Amino acid sequence: MSALGEFIARLPKAELHLHLEGAVSPELFAHLRDKYDVPALEGGETEAGQFKDLAAFLAVYQQVCSCMRSREDFRETTYAALERAAGSGARYVEMFFSPAAHETVIDYRSMVDGIVDGMHAARKEFGLLARLIPAHNRELGLDRGMAFLDTVLNYRPPKVIGIGLDYAGRPHPPAGLFATTLNREYTLAAEAFGLSQATLGEIAANGLNHGWSPRSAALAADERR
Repeated sequence: MSALGEFIARLPKAELHLHLEGAVSPELFAHLRDKYDVPALEGGETEAGQFKDLAAFLAVYQQVCSCMRSREDFRETTYAALERAAGSGARYVEMFFSPAAHETVIDYRSMVDGIVDGMHAARKEFGLLARLIPAHNRELGLDRGMAFLDTVLNYRPPKVIGIGLDYAGRPHPPAGLFATTLNREYTLAAEAFGLSQATLGEIAANGLNHGWSPRSAALAADERR
């Protein structure tokens, strides 16, 4: 490694957008499949954990989600992701996860408790501070989104710092969910994929990310002032 590379590796870092399910390593995924006797999908994924196309990735992503079935699974996957982040110099991580992708096999509270368990273990072992942002699948619509909001508000450990929006932004604009949520005075950390400038005038989220260049974010902030 070059001197510059070594310098960058040593720098302390903040990871502000880490999806738990997408951070499961191929080795841990294989362990979970074996644990639940789930056969591997044929094709799409290489030995290096790369994918031939988006469809192949999504197929594996869905299977990863289906193999996370217990509080211990969520603890194990969280700890492993944070261990790798710490190895790259991360000192602070904001982790997103998608409860709707797991809700047929495990309840929300058990998911959150497992993730928090993993975060506490990583804090003790690596000194890494992590926070959690449960995310609503916006493709499920506003009514499901409001029910999800109630679920999060009814069980909100200190590690939970906001609500995210997952999956396609188009044609599922978040303005209605944002407006109603903000009327209830709850802080949102939201993905901005699919937002238009017009939509920005209707929301007041604390966090905007996913698909925004620094220049676009600066312009949006200027328009909001």
